[in-house]
Amino acid sequence: MPHYRTYLLDENGHISNVVDMECTDDEQARECARKYLSGRNAELWHEDRLIATYAN
Repeated sequence: MPHYRTYLLDENGHISNVVDMECTDDEQARECARKYLSGRNAELWHEDRLIATYAN
């Protein structure tokens, strides 16, 4: 199963936390990442490929 990472960003755009996820595809990874946002900015990555950005 592919490995994805969600990088949660602080108010200055720096990484404040990382969530590792195993998902079947990009769409499932997007759904999983949304669970961790809590009104925060974030980026979703699969290896060196940016999948999505989330802005509060």
